[in-house]
Amino acid sequence: MSQQVGQEAKDKGNVAFKAGNFSTAIGFYTSAALADPTNPTYPLNRAAAYLKLGKNEDAQRDCCTVLELDHGNLKALFRRGQAELALGQLDEARTGELPSAIPILLMIADYD
Repeated sequence: MSQQVGQEAKDKGNVAFKAGNFSTAIGFYTSAALADPTNPTYPLNRAAAYLKLGKNEDAQRDCCTVLELDHGNLKALFRRGQAELALGQLDEARTGELPSAIPILLMIADYD
């Protein structure tokens, strides 16, 4: 039941995100995460919305949550790196796991 509630909230969040309603999307992604706290997709999507709003500390925190649930999640590594760069945390961005993920992200981008 909670997985279904989480999925429905995520879907509504995705609609809001695509419409540029990032604050609304954050609310839905938060509801999804509360319904199913073991699903890394919900904080990952919320991190993307936080980045759009320039809420980089919140995005960084959500990415760390994702990485606790799914170590090595490439999108979380990338988004955390974006947040760290925006926060001026250059050492963290440079020495964290992001540099090792970049070649993989570039390979994925080549397939698109």
